[in-house]
Amino acid sequence: MRLLRTGPLATWQDRGRPGYEALGVSESGAADRLAYHLLNRLLENPADTPAVEILLGGFRAEILAPCTLALAGAKCGAALDGRPLRNWSRFRAETGQILELGYAREGQIAYLGVRGGFDAPRIFGSVSVNLREGLGSPLRAGDLLEGSPAAETPMLPATLAPAITPRYDAKELILRYLPGYQAERFDRERFEGSLFRISSRYDKMGYRLEGEPLLPQTTELLSEGICYGAIQITHDGDPIVLLGDRQTIGGYPKIGSVIPPDCWRLVQYGAGTPIRFKAISIERAHRLMTPRTPEEIPWFPWPGNS
Repeated sequence: MRLLRTGPLATWQDRGRPGYEALGVSESGAADRLAYHLLNRLLENPADTPAVEILLGGFRAEILAPCTLALAGAKCGAALDGRPLRNWSRFRAETGQILELGYAREGQIAYLGVRGGFDAPRIFGSVSVNLREGLGSPLRAGDLLEGSPAAETPMLPATLAPAITPRYDAKELILRYLPGYQAERFDRERFEGSLFRISSRYDKMGYRLEGEPLLPQTTELLSEGICYGAIQITHDGDPIVLLGDRQTIGGYPKIGSVIPPDCWRLVQYGAGTPIRFKAISIERAHRLMTPRTPEEIPWFPWPGNS
């Protein structure tokens, strides 16, 4: 396809480049790993197949060869030649048709994939663009997105079952976290009883939250490695939930780490969204990350799944 409009930001993404933190290279990767994973499942692609991550919608492209495409993530009112498309679905597109995404109405980040995968440049084994580190560059109008559609077997249209379709309409987010070894420096009861809101200062590096300042007993710490989801407390007492494009080391104190599934939900919400934190045990976190049945999948809003 040929890009006609990319909206605020469109980039190549996959599962990222873990294993390079010792070199100062961030993990990066798709911001909403669940949406990205389900996109490739819809297309029956390998799990690490490149996709286009589209921030806030406003995307338009001309199809240059017959292919099977899929959309996942934020609801953007997508259409093919003016015919509405269902989100969380795969569909056939023919030469000359125009694919268009409106601006996001629910969620913030949408994903576009093709059966057989797009060809995208790899750096340190990954196509994931990290603008802060200068790894890759945004997609722009006029760019050609290439793949191997002639080699792919046509697939019938399909849509993710409503019962397991992620939703981004929560009025308040509960972020489950594992307390860390520095948690004793903070008043955890106050932290978990406080209401925070997403600041306007957020990106793929981290989500800054605003609320009653949470100051540690001391801030004099040696720099150390930072894990995905770490809740870093700045000098002014604001929590920052660090994400894929985070720095590899830091010296701010950390009260704990948000579990990955809740980080993937967090990135679909914007400034002003109310946030609360809830501590869970490491055993519970392991169970949430290794569900045994569909009913145990933690990323979906099952009743009582907290």
